[in-house]
Amino acid sequence: MTAVAAKKNDVPIDVTWEDQRHICVFSRLHRRVQALNRRRKLLADDIEKLDDASTEVMICDQVKYVFGEAFVDVECDSAVDLLDTEKQRMEAEREEVEAELHDLAAALNELKAQLYAKFGSQIYLEEK
Repeated sequence: MTAVAAKKNDVPIDVTWEDQRHICVFSRLHRRVQALNRRRKLLADDIEKLDDASTEVMICDQVKYVFGEAFVDVECDSAVDLLDTEKQRMEAEREEVEAELHDLAAALNELKAQLYAKFGSQIYLEEK
């Protein structure tokens, strides 16, 4: 590290209560974004599995469908309807997750701009 860079980073910046609050809010929002991204991936995987199951169910006469902890014999048409209903529910949940992610991204960008404006290169708020 050069002497100029070392001196530049040695300049203390006063961290106010408001700054600390912004950092904590950023941290909470960032953790929420990570959790929502994991949830969105799981939902996408489950939706794909439901599509595959719907395709497979169409070639049979009867299937065992899981309701809670019990397996129940259902006709293929009923099973396809049940799978479609579950798929629609998951797609709606995925849309809600994506909407929340969009809102959180805007809030994170605003906080990031405020924190970088005050702390510059002395704070790192990016993903690895």
